[in-house]
Amino acid sequence: MPPEEATDEAIAEFWDTHDIADYWDELEIADDVKFAKPKKEVVSIRLEPIYRQQLNALARKMGVGHSILIRHWVIEKLHPKIQKAGHHTTIKP
Repeated sequence: MPPEEATDEAIAEFWDTHDIADYWDELEIADDVKFAKPKKEVVSIRLEPIYRQQLNALARKMGVGHSILIRHWVIEKLHPKIQKAGHHTTIKP
């Protein structure tokens, strides 16, 4: 198993090349696991029905929900403008 001080990248590389089944006896039960979700705010937009249908069809074809597709588009357009303006905010989808 990777050492506790290993970086996230080293841990990921380790598990990419090893099978967890080989380490069952070394695993411990974690009692206080919390998965934190980044806070996001809802933004409402109005679209003509034809655009909503096209958006849904494209999102389905891409295997994502329509809100995820819109979020990626917004971030894709917003990120370069923020960088150009000199802001150092990290934007994650």
